[in-house]
Amino acid sequence: MKTSYLFIIFICIPATLRTNDNLPNCKDALRDCLRTEVVWTRCYEDRIAICIPMTRMAIPNFYRWSVNSSNQAEESTNSGHRVHIPAHALQRSKRNDSISTDYVQITMAVLNSSLFKTERGTCVFWKDSENKNGEGDWSSEGCITTLIHGEFVCSCNHLSFFAVLVNSNLSVDPVNAANLGYISYIGSSFSVVFTTVTLVMYTCLRKGHSEQSISIHVQLTGALLFLHLSYLLSEWWVWHEADGAEGHVCLAFGLILHWALLSTFTWLAIEGFHLYMLLVRVFNIYVRKYLLKLSLVGWGIPTATVMACRFSGVYGIHSFYMTGANNGSSTDICWISSATDSPGVVVSYITVSGYLGLVFLFNTAILSVVVVKLWGQRGKGRMWKDWATVLGLSCVLGVPWGLAFCTYGPLSLPGLYLFSIFNCFQGVFLFLWFLALSRKGRPEHSSVKDSSSQKMMETNFN
Repeated sequence: MKTSYLFIIFICIPATLRTNDNLPNCKDALRDCLRTEVVWTRCYEDRIAICIPMTRMAIPNFYRWSVNSSNQAEESTNSGHRVHIPAHALQRSKRNDSISTDYVQITMAVLNSSLFKTERGTCVFWKDSENKNGEGDWSSEGCITTLIHGEFVCSCNHLSFFAVLVNSNLSVDPVNAANLGYISYIGSSFSVVFTTVTLVMYTCLRKGHSEQSISIHVQLTGALLFLHLSYLLSEWWVWHEADGAEGHVCLAFGLILHWALLSTFTWLAIEGFHLYMLLVRVFNIYVRKYLLKLSLVGWGIPTATVMACRFSGVYGIHSFYMTGANNGSSTDICWISSATDSPGVVVSYITVSGYLGLVFLFNTAILSVVVVKLWGQRGKGRMWKDWATVLGLSCVLGVPWGLAFCTYGPLSLPGLYLFSIFNCFQGVFLFLWFLALSRKGRPEHSSVKDSSSQKMMETNFN
C-alpha cells in the first residue's frame, strides 16, 4: 500500500528577504535536508523560509505569497487543503523585528506522510525530540480538532509541520488489506474473462430473435464487463504512474468506472423490474418497443449522470484509508475525488450509496415475492430443492451488493471479505447461471411454446 497522507507546513517570515546567490533553491531544499541533516525537519524549516524558487515553472506543492499583516491570509492547495491564518498571528510573526515592513511573506508546502511516523487520528504537529537524534513524534499540543460537514478543521496557536491523521472507519491491518486486494484483482480478472465468454457465447449461439429475459441478462453482463475492466485499468494506471496519476487519463478512468458501476446498478434494477412484470403483473402484458425502452433507461441514466458529474469536476484520485496498529496507509484509485474541496463526497453518497440502497431494497422485495411464490407452489417439504434458483436469482438481482452496508461497525472485516468475494466474482456466478438457463431452455425441457415470458417462467422454475 502506498502511504499518501498529505501534510501542510506554514511558515511566516518578514517580507524583507535578503537576495543572495548563496541562498538554497526551494526545489532542492527537502532533498538536500534529507541527505545531509540528521534532524531534517529543522533543516527544512530553516531552508524553506529563506530559499529562492530558481525556476520559471511552478514547484509542485510549494506556495509563497505576501500579505499585509493587518489582514488575514487564506490559501487553497491543489491537493484540497485550505489554510487560514488570522491577522494577529501574522502580526506576532513580525514582532521584535524593527526593520520589518507591514507585509509578511508566507511559505507553505505539502509533504508526503512517508517522511513521518503516523499513529492516530487527530490534528497534530510534528515535534522534534529533545535529544536531537533525528526522531520525533506527532503532538496535539495547542491544536483543537473539529469535524464540520465531513471536513477536518485544525485550530492551532502556533506554526509548524501540521497534519490531519485520519482514523478511517475501516480498520484493516496490512495482511488483511493485502488479502482483500488479491481477492479484488483475481475476482475482477476472472469476471472479465467469464463475462467476455458469456457475451461471445450468446452472440455465436443465438438463433433468431432472442428472448427478452436473455437480452436483459446479456446487457447486464456487458455492464459487469465494463465495470471489472475499468476497475482493473484504473488500479493499474495509479500503480503505473505512482505519484503522477492525477491528470486527464485518471479523470477519464474515474468517469468510466463511475459510469460502469451506475450501469450495473441500473441493469440490476431492470432485472428486478422484468421479473416483477413476469410474476406479479399479467404474463402476456405487451409493451411496445419494450427492450428499446429498457436499453434507453439502462444506458441513458448512467450516461446523463456521469456527464453532469464531469462538469462538476468530481473525478480524480480517491484514497481509501486503512489503519493498522502502528501505521497508516491508503490505496489510491481513479474514481470520485476524495479532495476536501471537491463535491465528490455528496456525489458519492447520492449516486453510489443512495442509488445502491434503492436498487437493493427494490430487488430484495422482488426476490421475497419469488420465494413466497415458490413456497406456495412447492410446499415447505420441497422448498430446499429450489435453493439453486433462489441463489441464482440473488446473483442476477445483485442482492450481494447489499453487503456494502455491512462493511462498517464490529463486522466490518468479515463484511469486507464477503463483499469482495461475492461481487468481484459476480461475472463468474452470472456465467454459471446463464449455463443453467441455456440447459433448461432446451426444447426437451420446455412444454410451453407461446410467449417468451411464459418460456422464461418455466426456464426459471422447472
